[in-house]
Amino acid sequence: MVSADKVTLECPNCHWLFEAKMTDKRHSVASLVEPQKGKVMGDIIEENRVCRNPKCKRAFTIYWFEPLQFFQNVRQGPHLNPENEKPRNTKRTSLEIISDILKFCSEPRSPTKVMYETNLSYKALKTYLAKLCSLGLLGQNSRKYVTTEKGRQFVLSLKDLENMLGNIDSSLKHDSHKL
Repeated sequence: MVSADKVTLECPNCHWLFEAKMTDKRHSVASLVEPQKGKVMGDIIEENRVCRNPKCKRAFTIYWFEPLQFFQNVRQGPHLNPENEKPRNTKRTSLEIISDILKFCSEPRSPTKVMYETNLSYKALKTYLAKLCSLGLLGQNSRKYVTTEKGRQFVLSLKDLENMLGNIDSSLKHDSHKL
């Protein structure tokens, strides 16, 4: 269970689940993967930990940063073909990939099934799963991932936003024809 000031993470060595308390309200995203320099703006807080699993006891680092930095790096949406409004030869944005993962994991799914369904490399999948788990959008039961209630709300909010932007887009096209 994830509370407002805690996130559930997994030891990178033995996969033991543990809770980590946020350092402050601003740095609310936790990752076990060090963010690349220049990919996030602002400061990153490093928290050194030792696994509490008696069989592991290895050290690892939790990286805390602001949630907005993760989403600021999302590319702008694909250019649309004006005739049929479908994307033409563009890569998926991070938000599209996140949405695909969260939708597919509405039932518990193994990482392999998620990887094939979302057409991601293993390296990319690990990064997305770690980020989504640290944000509390995805949970892990044994070796399967499942979308949390927070993740379901995120997908619904994203759909609402897409609908709202679609309505704005169509009204702008309608208004431009009047000019």
